[in-house]
Amino acid sequence: MNTTDTPSSKPALTLVGAGLAGPLLAALLAQRGWRVDLFERRGDPRVHGYAGGRSINLALAERGLNALRAAGVDRDVLKQAVMMRGRMVHFADGRQQLQRYGKDDSEVIWSISRADLNIVLLNAAEAAGAVLHFDRRLEHVDFDARVAHFVGEHEDIAHEFHALIGCDGAGSHLRAAMQHVEHELLRQSVLSAFDRIGRGDDDLLVGTADFYQLFDFLELLAFFLSAEAFGHDQRQSDLLGAG
Repeated sequence: MNTTDTPSSKPALTLVGAGLAGPLLAALLAQRGWRVDLFERRGDPRVHGYAGGRSINLALAERGLNALRAAGVDRDVLKQAVMMRGRMVHFADGRQQLQRYGKDDSEVIWSISRADLNIVLLNAAEAAGAVLHFDRRLEHVDFDARVAHFVGEHEDIAHEFHALIGCDGAGSHLRAAMQHVEHELLRQSVLSAFDRIGRGDDDLLVGTADFYQLFDFLELLAFFLSAEAFGHDQRQSDLLGAG
């Protein structure tokens, strides 16, 4: 197991996911003096080509351009973008009419390849001083020890972190790790409360403050039981489907 930890007086952040949000955030933070490590499960698109599954171009509006300006990469992006002034309406009689997005060419949106935008942002993050780690998939996180375990090239990399930010999309591995911890904490709280009730601990039922404590317990219990029931139903469904 390899361990990555570079002592430094700079404040440090670890980001997971180098799609679009990850390198943009890494560039902004590194430019402001943060020490940033950025991990990505895929290979470096600047070396191996873009491996993303989404081929459709992105449409950049003012909000996105404002973020790119903050990172100082808006000009590099616009060099590769195509202006879109509006939508063309085609009538049944053959007439065409342009419906503008704004009043003139100062209010337009821009079309750009996701791959091209990704590469510009990666270059910006690296130029600002962020350290990029490719082919490193997040396996699990020890939040108590502040160690994130990444798998890559047949090795387990234990990366010590001060703060961890997930930029890895809808199927976030980091979010899944956090939800697992939350579920375990909830389970322990419910079991602890059951244990107190089993011992005849009346503290849960005495006083106004404890009334709210009891209410919180019942709310947690309902959530826990519904989650357990859902998991049981899902497992039963899987077994029936397998048969």
